[in-house]
Amino acid sequence: MPIDEVLAARVRSELTDRTEITERRMFGGLAFLANGQILVAVSRTGSLLVRLESAQERDALLGQPHVTPMIMGTRVVERFVYVDPAALASTAQLKEWIARGWTALAAAAAPEETGSKPSSYGQPPVKYATCPVVNADLLEAL
Repeated sequence: MPIDEVLAARVRSELTDRTEITERRMFGGLAFLANGQILVAVSRTGSLLVRLESAQERDALLGQPHVTPMIMGTRVVERFVYVDPAALASTAQLKEWIARGWTALAAAAAPEETGSKPSSYGQPPVKYATCPVVNADLLEAL
């Protein structure tokens, strides 16, 4: 079954001024990626797959009509939902859902504030040659 070309054209027109957007066939639909990450995707059923900030946002949205979870196999995907065509009828509605995707991508790109010191993982090992030299008299005594 082909994707909803009308919805794809509407999404494309909302993203025309963004140079970081690419399109790729994924999940049986057409994904719109920003810097390689899915922003939204048009499904073959006419629904729009939307990236979210968190599982809590997903749970809150699932209470709305026309919003369903993304399920892969037997697992509910935490940060994506499908939005039915009825909730995408106006340009304002479509823009609102695309804006949610942008917000989620921005949140994912921001560093997390954990309050803990950064890990040394990925840092070069300490070179012992840069350590202060011990008194030569002490070395001879050993």
